[in-house]
Amino acid sequence: MKKKLFFFPILIFVFLNSLLYAQTEAQATSIVVSEVKIDSVSFQSKPAKGKKNLKGYAEIVLNGSLKIRDIQVLEIAGETKLKFPTYVSRQGRVYPQVVIHTKEANETILEAIKNGKISEEVIPLEFEVTKILPYEGKKLEAFASVTFNQAVTVECKIMSGKKDVLWVAWPTRPSSVAGEGWIKQAIILDKELKKEVEKELLKTYNEKVE
Repeated sequence: MKKKLFFFPILIFVFLNSLLYAQTEAQATSIVVSEVKIDSVSFQSKPAKGKKNLKGYAEIVLNGSLKIRDIQVLEIAGETKLKFPTYVSRQGRVYPQVVIHTKEANETILEAIKNGKISEEVIPLEFEVTKILPYEGKKLEAFASVTFNQAVTVECKIMSGKKDVLWVAWPTRPSSVAGEGWIKQAIILDKELKKEVEKELLKTYNEKVE
């Protein structure tokens, strides 16, 4: 009888801990695709070098608030794979600009792109500044990153503009069409959320360099 009483509190602890873990997992994977758009690739007789597996480009909106463009849709060994935007430096180094951290979020995005499966569920995006790396450049002040719902990280930069006013630069790439300037690859559509994120980024940067 004493042994049963001894194990009972342990069982309660394990049960409560599993509930807490389940809630944490739910928060970490609360990513839904609100919109999806696919641009197919017109193949020539000889595919461009390094692009033979490329089937198209996808554009998605996560949780109604975060748009991600330039997602490469690849077919490798009969399976659909996704390659999110990257930045290639002059030295040829590749830096991911968008990173998906959870299996559930990746599968949700893949399903939306493959089958057009989108959700009308309203799940707000929470965020956390996960990197501030000061840099001594002409206008570049720091490399930074923001993680949304513990599942999706977007890289960005803190820049100094006129009169040394700081601002946040989100991932972009030069347009392949002359005269079109730069293409935004990650856009926070919710203006209030964008304001909060950028305010927190600049606050965290200032605290770090003080």
